[in-house]
Amino acid sequence: MRRLFLDLPLVRCASTVPRPIRNLPGASHSLQHTGGRDKAQLFDRIKDTIIKKHTSHGIDVSGVQADVFNHLLIQINKALKDENLQSLYQHWLKLEQKELTRFLAPSHLRRVSEFAVSSLLSVPDAAQTIGSPQWKWLEDISVLAADAHQTDALKSCMMYHIKHNNPQAVLGLYDRCKSIMSGDDSWEDDPQELSRHYDVLALNPETLKTSVHIPGRVDLLLAVVTAHAMRNSFRDALDACLETVVRFHHYTTQEFYTLLDHDPALRSKVELYVRRLSVARLVSRPHSLSKQITNLVNSAAIGHLQNLYNSIIDGITGPDPYLAVDPTSLTTKRTVAVNEIGWTSFLSAFLACRRKDLAGKVWQDLPRLGLSHSVSMWTALIDGYAKSGPFRDALATWDAMLSSGVKPNFLTYRALISALFNGKRPQLAMDRFRRFQAELMKELPAEQVVLVMNTVLQGLLATNRADGALSLLMSMESGPYKPDIVSYNTFIAHYGRNQNLRGVGEIINRMVAAKIQGDIVTFSTVLSVLLKAGRQDGIDLVFRQMRRQGLEANVATYTAIIDRLLREQDETSLNGAIELLHRMETDSNGQPNAVTYTAIIAGIHRDSWLPSSKAQEWTRQVLGRMRKRNIKLSTPGYNILLDASLKNGQPEGVQYALSYYREMLRQKIPMNYHTWYVVLSGLVQRQEWDLAREVVNDMSMTGMQPMGSVLELAGKIYKQTNSRKRQRPGDG
Repeated sequence: MRRLFLDLPLVRCASTVPRPIRNLPGASHSLQHTGGRDKAQLFDRIKDTIIKKHTSHGIDVSGVQADVFNHLLIQINKALKDENLQSLYQHWLKLEQKELTRFLAPSHLRRVSEFAVSSLLSVPDAAQTIGSPQWKWLEDISVLAADAHQTDALKSCMMYHIKHNNPQAVLGLYDRCKSIMSGDDSWEDDPQELSRHYDVLALNPETLKTSVHIPGRVDLLLAVVTAHAMRNSFRDALDACLETVVRFHHYTTQEFYTLLDHDPALRSKVELYVRRLSVARLVSRPHSLSKQITNLVNSAAIGHLQNLYNSIIDGITGPDPYLAVDPTSLTTKRTVAVNEIGWTSFLSAFLACRRKDLAGKVWQDLPRLGLSHSVSMWTALIDGYAKSGPFRDALATWDAMLSSGVKPNFLTYRALISALFNGKRPQLAMDRFRRFQAELMKELPAEQVVLVMNTVLQGLLATNRADGALSLLMSMESGPYKPDIVSYNTFIAHYGRNQNLRGVGEIINRMVAAKIQGDIVTFSTVLSVLLKAGRQDGIDLVFRQMRRQGLEANVATYTAIIDRLLREQDETSLNGAIELLHRMETDSNGQPNAVTYTAIIAGIHRDSWLPSSKAQEWTRQVLGRMRKRNIKLSTPGYNILLDASLKNGQPEGVQYALSYYREMLRQKIPMNYHTWYVVLSGLVQRQEWDLAREVVNDMSMTGMQPMGSVLELAGKIYKQTNSRKRQRPGDG
C-alpha cells in the first residue's frame, strides 16, 4: 500500500553524497564515468567557471585552486560515503583555508551539515563536545547552510540547546543568521484563508509572480521564541518577531510543537507565546489589521472575527497584559498599541455583518477601557446604519454624537446623507447637505467637498431626481468645487442602467468640455450600454473616443474592459467581451496574454450566472483559442476551472474537473495549496471518496507535505475510505 505522506528524516550519509562534478556549473557528467580526455576537458570547464566567479568578486583565482576545490570536494564525497566524520572534518577545514566554501551548492551544504548533525548530536556524550573545535565546526556549517536556505541542521542545533536548557546558545546562533529572516516571505495561498471568490483584477503579472519562500525560517523563529519563553521574556520574543517578515500559521507551528513534547509545560508556554505574538504582530501593523478584518467580513467568518477581537481585549485586560489600548498608553510591558483604525475597523465590521450586539459590545468596551468615542467611530456607526440599518438609527446616532460634544467632519456628513438617501428621505438628505455647505464646507479642501457632493449626486439619481442631480453638477462645473471623473461616471452608470443613450452622450460631451479624461469605468460602462442597445459599432465608437482622449488601447486596457463587461453577467456583455478578445488577437499592440484569458474564464464562472452547459461550452472555446496561440493557462486559471466544475451539480462536473486536474499533471503545471484544497474539498463534498483517495496518493507522490485544511481533508478521506474497505471485506 502506498504511504500517505513522505517522511523527511535526516538523510543517512550514504544518500547525502554530493556529486562534485555533475552539480558544478558547466559540468554535465559524473567524473567516474568520464574518459581521460573528457575528464581533462571537464576540469578545464570547472576551472573556467570558478575563475569567472572569483573574478566577479574582484578576486584572482588560479587554475591550481580550481583543481584543489574539485579534489577536496571528491574527498568530502568519499568521507560522506564512508561515514567518516573525522575525514570530512579535516577536508572541510582545508576547503575553508582555501576560502572555497562559497562555491558549494546549497544541496552540498545541506548534506554535509545534516551528516555532521546526525553524527555529533546522536552520540550519548554529545554534550561533552560543546565548545570543542568540532562543535564550532558543526555550528559554522549549520549557519552557512542556513544562509543558503538549508535550515534543517541549524534547527537541529537549536533544538539540542533547548532540550539541554541552554537558551542563550539558541539566541547566539540566531543572531548569526538574522540576514535570512528579512525579505519577502509571501505565501501564494494560505490554506487557512482560502477564498472561494475570484477577483480577476488581482490576476495581473505582479501578483502572479511567486516570491522565494524559505519554509525553514519559521522553525528558526519558533526556536528563538522558545528560548525567550525559557527566559520568561515575552518582550524580547515580540521584538524578534517584529524584526522579521516571517509569519506564524497553524500549519507551520503544529509540527514544531511536537519537538517540545519532552517538556509539556514549556510546550504550553510556547503555544501561548505564539498566539499572543501573532496578535501583537497584527496589531502593530494597523493597515494589516484593518485588511484582515475586512477579509474576515468578506468571507463571513464572524466567529474568527469575534475571536480576534476577544484576543485583543484579552491582551489588554487579561492576565499578564501585553497590548496597550492606544498609543498614549504604551509602557515597557505594553509595547504594542491598538490605534483608532483598529477600533473603528472592528465597529464597522460587526455592523457590516449585521451583528449589532457585537458592535454594541465594542462601543461599550471603549469607555470601559478609558477611551472616548472619536468622530471616526461615530462616523463608522452612522455609516453602518447607512448600509444596513434604518435611517432613524443613523439620525439618532447623529443626535447622540452632537450631545456628547463631538463635532462631525465631512465623512460624518457624507455617511448621514447616504443613510437618508438609502432610507428614501431625499428631502432630509438635502437639508443635511445644505447644513454641511453652511457649517463646514468653506473650511475643507476641494477634494473632500467633492466627495460629499458625489454622494449627493448618487443619492439624487438613485431616488429619481435626475433634474436635481444635473442642476448640482452644473453648479459644480461653474463653481470652485469642480466635478471629477467619479461625478461623471455616476451619471453615465445611471443613464446606462436606463438605456438612455442620449443622456450618456450628453455627459460624455460635458466631460470633454471640462477636459476630464475618461477611465476604464467610463468606457466599459459606455460600451455595455451600446452593446445592449444593439449598436454593432459600439466597440469602434468607444475605442475611437478612447484614442481621442489619449487612452492607449493596450493589453491592460483591453483586459480591464473585458473584466468589467463580464461583471454585467449577461450574454450580451459576454459576446462583447469575446469580440474584444478577437480584436486583441488581431491587434499587434494588444495581444492577449494568460491574464486576459483567465479574466474571461473567471467572468464566465463567477457566481454561476450562466447555465452549466453554456459555461462549459464558452470555456472550451476560450481554451481552444489559448491552445491555438500556444498560451498556457496558469495555476490560478486552473483553480477557477476546477472549482467551477466541482460545484457543477451535474454528474459531468466531476469528469470536467478530473480532465483539468490530469492536464495539470501531464503538463506539469504547479499545484499549490489552493489547488489541492479545491480538488479535495470538491470531491469530498460530492462524496467521491475513491477519487479523492487517488488525488491524496498523487499529492503524496509529488513530495508535497499537506498542512492545515488540506491535511484535515486528507485525514478525513483516508478514514472514510478505510472504513468502507472494512465494511467490504471481499474487496481486495
